[in-house]
Amino acid sequence: MKRYLKIVIIALITFGVLSLVTLVVVDQVIMPMYTRHGQEVKVPDVRGMSVSKANVTLVKHGLVPVIKGYKTYPAPPQTVVEQYPLPGKIVKVGRKVVLTLAD
Repeated sequence: MKRYLKIVIIALITFGVLSLVTLVVVDQVIMPMYTRHGQEVKVPDVRGMSVSKANVTLVKHGLVPVIKGYKTYPAPPQTVVEQYPLPGKIVKVGRKVVLTLAD
C-alpha cells in the first residue's frame, strides 16, 4: 500500500510540474507570437485624404485599408470622410482600418 501511495504522489507531482512548464511556455512564448505582442502602431488620421493617399498612408503604417462604403457628404468624391478605428488609437500591426468615402 505504501508503494502504491508513493507512485501516486510521484505521478501527481510529475503532472503538476509538467502542467506548470506547459503553462509558462504558452504564456511566455506562444501567446506573445500569436497576439503580436509589442507590434503596435498609432492609427493616422486619413480623413479628408483621397482614397489613394489614405491607402498609401495606412499601408506605410502597417495597417490594412478596407472601404466600407460611400456616404453623401460635402467633400470631393473618393475622399475619406469617416474611419474606424479613430485617429490616435493604438492598434496591432495588420489591423483593418475601415474607411467611408464621399460619393
